[in-house]
Amino acid sequence: MAINVARYQVPPAPGVQIGTDGNDTFNGSPNFDFVQLDAGYRDSVVTNGPNGPSSVTSAAGIDTLNNITQLLFVDGRLVYNDNDHAAQVSRLYDIVLDRGAEQTGLNSFINQMDGGVSMAAVAETMFDSAEFTGKFGANLTNEQFVQVLYNNMRGADASAAEVSFWTSQVANGSMTLGDVAVNFANSAEGLNANADTLSQGIWDRDESAISLANLYDTAFDRPPELDGMAHWVSQIHNSGTSMNDIADLFYSSGEAQAAFGGLNDFDFVNAVYQNALNRNADDAGAGYWTSELASGDLSRADVMLSISDSAEHQAITADAFQSDNPLNYGVTLIG
Repeated sequence: MAINVARYQVPPAPGVQIGTDGNDTFNGSPNFDFVQLDAGYRDSVVTNGPNGPSSVTSAAGIDTLNNITQLLFVDGRLVYNDNDHAAQVSRLYDIVLDRGAEQTGLNSFINQMDGGVSMAAVAETMFDSAEFTGKFGANLTNEQFVQVLYNNMRGADASAAEVSFWTSQVANGSMTLGDVAVNFANSAEGLNANADTLSQGIWDRDESAISLANLYDTAFDRPPELDGMAHWVSQIHNSGTSMNDIADLFYSSGEAQAAFGGLNDFDFVNAVYQNALNRNADDAGAGYWTSELASGDLSRADVMLSISDSAEHQAITADAFQSDNPLNYGVTLIG
């Protein structure tokens, strides 16, 4: 059974302890073993002990941790609970694809499971992927599927009895292959295979924080500051504020008005391109966006948000805001 998911918000979600400026000690207990920190993950140093995180050092201070299973940062969460969707998806990557999870796939599957998709359905999606068939072959028999899972989990073939047990479960309709993968992932052997990964914490980035960071870059040509990120992430999670609402407020801010307020539509679009895409607007892009502005179909805030969310902009800011390098997880913050 998966645990509830909490995100950074003020006031914190039920069961979440909150850090202060200065050095704190947090002792976890059942249903009260999450800690929320006023810090970005990239700017923090987490020290892990044999039973989870033992300390976090950030600009706010040095916090001592005992029996804590989840750390909430302004830009994501670090998970140590093997019942969390993050840990379950991580184990499926081990068992089905024989590798650690990359951030995009991990986050996508976590979000799907948070929305009600079963662990078995995630496993089936992995089975159907081009990566799986490229590694292990297409049109595998049930026996071959089971051997793949055993090899991925333990690095050795299954016995004839083991293969027979699982394939008979599939043959008689008691289980799907996805169910078999889930049983492997949740077994003592599967948990042990993922133990080193879990002991370091599994980083589950907050997509809202990434969207915000990209909008800061687009509107203000800079990364977010910690206080601003904390405020807006909390507004999203606690008050239901949308990115469209935030884009409107960003465009109306003194900082954005100083940059854009006196510009005509063409120059505004060009300035947004320079902020977000590091280039001038091409003719087609400038023509499209200025037409949308002239017709009233889009506001300037809408244009900012659309360009901010574009694939081109996401690629440019990937290292700063959503790196796949564990040394650079989290969002770059200033101030």
